[in-house]
Amino acid sequence: MDAFLLSILLCLLLESAGKLTVLFDALRARYGNALSVTAGLAIALATNAAISAAAGAYIATMLTPEARRLFLSLALAGAAVALIMRTGRVDILQGWRLGPFLTSTLGLFILAFGESAQFIIVGLAAAYADPWMAGTGGWLGSIGACLLMPVLRAATPDLHRGGKWLRRCGAVLLLSSAFVMAMSALRLIA
Repeated sequence: MDAFLLSILLCLLLESAGKLTVLFDALRARYGNALSVTAGLAIALATNAAISAAAGAYIATMLTPEARRLFLSLALAGAAVALIMRTGRVDILQGWRLGPFLTSTLGLFILAFGESAQFIIVGLAAAYADPWMAGTGGWLGSIGACLLMPVLRAATPDLHRGGKWLRRCGAVLLLSSAFVMAMSALRLIA
């Protein structure tokens, strides 16, 4: 259950500040068919979460418990760096003529593949040796961010300014957690 809750919270935080929400909002506006685009989002993120959870389960079999915690601390540090870095411009797939479902499924899958949320799922699945919970939590957290952020952007025009401070505070918290977890895994602190 720890992997599930941590995965939901961390993926919600990471995807809220990422490119995935921007592309999802642009595809919904382009096609006007929220159901097809949302179904594509759910399938793309489920596939990414399943790949991540399977990778974490495989990695967990090869590492000691201390090494798994150290691996998770690296994932947290990488997520902190991703929060601090500026998100670049997002290609909204104007040239794709596959229809709303296939465009959103493939485009969102490609964009989400290799992002920090996926690495967090791998780290949590490995550290807690619970890939199902880490994958499900990451999937739900990522979907929640994609569904909530367009609504928040529309309701709060100054969200960008406040979001920058939220990302920085989140990055400091993740980096601090990564440092403490790494020192504990290396048995430098109790």
